[in-house]
Amino acid sequence: MLKTKIDVKQKLFINGQWLEAGECAPLYSPYNGGELTKIPVATMEETESVIEAAVIAQSVMKKLSKH
Repeated sequence: MLKTKIDVKQKLFINGQWLEAGECAPLYSPYNGGELTKIPVATMEETESVIEAAVIAQSVMKKLSKH
């Protein structure tokens, strides 16, 4: 049984920057149901920002050579 908690950054990595998370939620072990750590939760605006950054990155990656 895991008795130690995992240390996780309480920040969100969005568009190349670490941003403070306003809220964190517990992450539970599927093995025993115990709390492993707390993870950052993104707001709707932060989620939209991540999606926009991914769309831009995808268009840039399409232009790169496949070799």
